[in-house]
Amino acid sequence: MVVKLPSARFRPIAVNFTKRARTRTDAIVLHVTASERDSQHSWFNNPRAQASCHLHVALDGTVEQYVDLDKIAWTSGAGNARTIGIETAGLGSGEWTPEQLDALTSALAWLCDRYDVPAVVMDSSGADERGIGWHRLGIKGNFPDLPSILAGYTQRGGGELWSSSAGKVCPGDDRIRQIPALVERVHTALNPPMEEDDMPLIIRRLGAKNVRRRYALVSGGRAVEIARKSYARLKKRSGQAAVQLVTADYDKIVRDWK
Repeated sequence: MVVKLPSARFRPIAVNFTKRARTRTDAIVLHVTASERDSQHSWFNNPRAQASCHLHVALDGTVEQYVDLDKIAWTSGAGNARTIGIETAGLGSGEWTPEQLDALTSALAWLCDRYDVPAVVMDSSGADERGIGWHRLGIKGNFPDLPSILAGYTQRGGGELWSSSAGKVCPGDDRIRQIPALVERVHTALNPPMEEDDMPLIIRRLGAKNVRRRYALVSGGRAVEIARKSYARLKKRSGQAAVQLVTADYDKIVRDWK
């Protein structure tokens, strides 16, 4: 089954990607095309390109998908086998448009949720790093100083090489400055602030090792045991991770709320 981003126009390419599925997904890497064209389909579908991406976001926020999200696109060099690549329209300098930021927020939130990628800013291109990153994290070279907020996020070498082009600035200083706020938007989308009575509280019961875990939905003063699949569905709907409790604390809450 082809995995598609719901908000994207699916325009599959026939070449320039690896047809086997990734065995893990650790990160989502942001790029810029150095072009303001609203699509990169014709280029990525050309054998001469020897490159591709999973998604492309135009200046007006339109999203196109070129590769099955479970497959390996040729976007980030040595990181291809464990990352999802998103190209964005724009030149080397300049910021993402408001429409692009909206589209990126939606796409990143969906991807982070599906692939269990943490909505955090990556520190480097290290093989054990997880989160949301950008191409330059894996590019060798000296770059202009960035604001102090990003002092710890500039390329320091030692990680995976995400491009053979030393000194490449992708996605550009202006966009890199936007990334912390973008990631915060994604985190908020995944964990929306809620009033106490807005949504049921989902509690996960942690049993002893090798003991079947039980799940309960606590709402309106009631505690009801639910199946694992129901728990997973409610957790996804709520946008919040389950509250984890040891058995004794769980039992006490159930007694108090019954």
